[in-house]
Amino acid sequence: MSSIEDAMGIPSGRGGLVLARPKCPLCGTQDSEKRFVENGYGVLRCNRCELLFIDPYPSETEVRDSVTSEKGIAEDQTAALQARYAAEVAFFNENFEAIFIHCVGAKSLLEVGCGTGRLLELMRDAGLRAEGVELDPWRAEAARSRSGCTVHVAPVEELHTGRKFDVITLINVLSHIPSLTDLIDAVKRLLSDRGKLIVIAGEMRGDVERGDALHWALPIHMHFLGFSTIEHICSQFGFRILHRERTPYSKSLFSEARFKAPGRSRVRNLIKGLVLRLPFALRLLRWNYDRKRGGRVYTSLVVLTKEEA
Repeated sequence: MSSIEDAMGIPSGRGGLVLARPKCPLCGTQDSEKRFVENGYGVLRCNRCELLFIDPYPSETEVRDSVTSEKGIAEDQTAALQARYAAEVAFFNENFEAIFIHCVGAKSLLEVGCGTGRLLELMRDAGLRAEGVELDPWRAEAARSRSGCTVHVAPVEELHTGRKFDVITLINVLSHIPSLTDLIDAVKRLLSDRGKLIVIAGEMRGDVERGDALHWALPIHMHFLGFSTIEHICSQFGFRILHRERTPYSKSLFSEARFKAPGRSRVRNLIKGLVLRLPFALRLLRWNYDRKRGGRVYTSLVVLTKEEA
């Protein structure tokens, strides 16, 4: 590989043949630049829509296994589900009000990636007809038992209920969906004409670095939003932005909810548990992160509606 090709991050084939860059999974362009490498995966930034995505992409089987696997969390599935539910409770204790304000007046809600069902419970109690989508059958059954709501164990792209929803939520799930275009097409099909799509996801500046996240969890996370990616989604799929709120990533990175969430490493889970027991530890971690790396990564709450609405 020539020094120019190496600097550009373009992979070479046998005999020095330069291979074409992978297509952006959102806009389809091959115009991208490599930002960094982790766990054997390159993270590329599309120069058109600013989506950051991994190369190579995992297979469908790998994606499904990553969603349904709880290995390393607990020997007992019940304990794993209890830990997951506790993390959801902590997350929605912090975020439910900001979400629900955009659901006022709605009668129905679909949560894509409903986990063990905490948001379904809250929306049910608020009087909405709530349904969930969850690929992990254990979590889906837990969500049904807790909320009494319908939970579909199938990709949302395959969901055909014959009904439309006033609100659809994509909360911390965008990075896990292998086909963004199929996902957004499905969501638009299921959303009522004046419905709202509520997205919570990370948004990153173009100069994002590997050290800006403690652990990128590749290939479980397959792509990340750039600062203008939402605008491109709106243009490509016929949405418009009703509301956008960016919060420094440090607030969610070092939040009680994240540190209560079970991970795939027993050592990490032990460390997180110890941090939670130390007074002011999370506050100090946030301060140190912002001092060194603040300004490049945000957690965003974005509310979209159909352009014709």
